[in-house]
Amino acid sequence: MAVTAAGHAWTCGNNDHGQLGVGDTTDRLGFTQVDAGQLGGARIVMAACGWYHSVVVSAEGRVWTFGLETCGCLGLNDEQNRLVPTLLAAEVFEGSMIVTVAAGGYHTMAVGVNGRLWAWGLGSSGQLGLGDTNNRMGAEEVFEGSKVRTVACGDSHTMAVTKAGELWAWGYGARGRLGLNDGQDRLVPTRVDPQHFAHAPISAVAAGFQHSAAVTAGGALYTWGRGEAGYNPGSQVPSGLGHADLANRLVPTLVPRQLLGGARVGRCQGLREELALAFAMGTHERLGASSAAAGGGGGKRRSRRAQGRAPAAGREEEGCPYLMMPGFGEAGGGGVRVEGRGRARRGGGATDGGSEDESGGLRPGG
Repeated sequence: MAVTAAGHAWTCGNNDHGQLGVGDTTDRLGFTQVDAGQLGGARIVMAACGWYHSVVVSAEGRVWTFGLETCGCLGLNDEQNRLVPTLLAAEVFEGSMIVTVAAGGYHTMAVGVNGRLWAWGLGSSGQLGLGDTNNRMGAEEVFEGSKVRTVACGDSHTMAVTKAGELWAWGYGARGRLGLNDGQDRLVPTRVDPQHFAHAPISAVAAGFQHSAAVTAGGALYTWGRGEAGYNPGSQVPSGLGHADLANRLVPTLVPRQLLGGARVGRCQGLREELALAFAMGTHERLGASSAAAGGGGGKRRSRRAQGRAPAAGREEEGCPYLMMPGFGEAGGGGVRVEGRGRARRGGGATDGGSEDESGGLRPGG
């Protein structure tokens, strides 16, 4: 599934249970747009995919699900598949605006703008974090009292980062994918020891089939879980956790920077609104303004255009290199869209969940 900067959702691939949201169960070999009318004309900013179900979020924080409803992974309180996006009632989240979603094999998580976290779907390994192994057909709040920044789902485990930069894990624990120094399942959120990260705050987390990864605020990458080759005994299919070996890791382990070519790992983050055009290399008079409402004094150095002067000799044809990018400043175009003077917004992103053949939960067929 892909989300464009214009807020449209596009899907392709297997469609046995309607997980493409296009009104039928026919596979698509190429991307097909999900009918915007089925989404109420909303601008979609994020999407997540499980094995056979999908979930999307609008800019207004509304949530739609579609595909397989087995075990309640759509959160619609029944076991009826949906071939088109179906809106979850706002009451489900007690009026909270949803900003992030994640889809595991057969479970789903959602984070509210206020840091509240909801879970629904398959709970066989404790991946919902609700203290038991029961399924939930509708959303239930989990991890109450903690403000969550982001969440990630593997097939049958879940990882969450709080606004304080703490990392928490729960669900299926085989081969150390929870980072808790054992292979045991956890039915409730359990904090990953911050010593493994040298007490650095966590900024991003990802959950794979049988492993997990996290990035600190300083750009250090840690991985843990299954590193051995293949899924079957004797398999020669290469695997690894980025440590130049095939060893499993029961706790988060730093990937040496030399194995990354000396690079640090980062993640895209939205600039504060008053700084949103600060990358425009002096072309705009608002460069360096301390506030979006400050009136646009900018820094000491201002471009010739900002001063109302003609371009320098030989540069008459040049314009702002960012405003001239294809789609920049056009509704529905480019990765960044200007809205008024000194304001910019980003497009949406996407994430996905995965599975494995010894998950302790359901396995995909076909």
